[in-house]
Amino acid sequence: GGSCLTSSVSSSSSAARSASGGETPRPVLLLFGGSTRNYCPSNLTDIFDPRRRTWTALTTLGTPPSPRSEHTACAVGSLVFIFGGSDLQGRRFDDLHELDMRSGQWTKRAHAPAPGHPESCPGPIAAHTANVVPAIWGNSAQGPYMVVFGGSDGDHGLGTLWVLSLRNLQWLPPRPVPPPRPSSPGLRADPLGIPRLCHSSVVVRERFLYIFGGVPEDRMTQPGDVVYGDLWRYDLHTGIWKEILPVGPVWPRARESAVMLYVAPCWVLLFGGFDGDQPFSDLMMFDVDTEVWRDLGEVPGLSPRAGLCGTVVPGVPYPLVVAHG
Repeated sequence: GGSCLTSSVSSSSSAARSASGGETPRPVLLLFGGSTRNYCPSNLTDIFDPRRRTWTALTTLGTPPSPRSEHTACAVGSLVFIFGGSDLQGRRFDDLHELDMRSGQWTKRAHAPAPGHPESCPGPIAAHTANVVPAIWGNSAQGPYMVVFGGSDGDHGLGTLWVLSLRNLQWLPPRPVPPPRPSSPGLRADPLGIPRLCHSSVVVRERFLYIFGGVPEDRMTQPGDVVYGDLWRYDLHTGIWKEILPVGPVWPRARESAVMLYVAPCWVLLFGGFDGDQPFSDLMMFDVDTEVWRDLGEVPGLSPRAGLCGTVVPGVPYPLVVAHG
């Protein structure tokens, strides 16, 4: 699955952030790592200037993360955090690397589980998602936070949510799962404990984490394999999950390794992915207020693809959606 500035997902990761361009900050997209055409993981760093529409190799200092794919990248101001991933031999990583875009300096950062809670820290992991939020469970004191969900440890898919303070680099103790609210018979209370990797995720309004799709097993998806097509919303303030059920006639086809993006004020875009039989090039749009999907059709000029990354670059002079994969 592909992962970007927010989550998820496999062949590469990206982060949109402000880089210094003279005295005036300018938005750029940063692309790190991912698999090349021959499936060999890379650790190259490139930036895309959305105004000039040009790619440039970024010269950095220090030791970059080892070549990898299926990692995540999150941006906090001028800092970019790379977490996890896998190499050509399938080994998973649990390392955290920080890139300071002001200086170009790479630094490997130590992170630790919550005292007395070794389970609060994920082990080596890949094909997960990671999103940055300013507050979690009503607490912003140690924010911002990186919220990691799902992924694979190399043997099994995972169905866990972890939270890392990016201020002190300590993982938070697991939050007790709130009792499920009254619901219809058979309706699931949450997706926890259900193996899920190569899914897509996005944070909306700094309050809600949306999770879509993915697969339960860490192997190449084949026709007939289980592929998820469910949509979940996690309230980052209350810690309550909600499964979003179909409203209206349109719903995305089940898929893994798609990209999911938030465009303010109320739209979530879903593009690409793979169902075990074919890759997609359709663009789906979800209204978070009405909880209704719209099918925007095929995107002109974009071939079907999966394992992609994407981000929204604001104010260029309109939101620019960049998908790469």
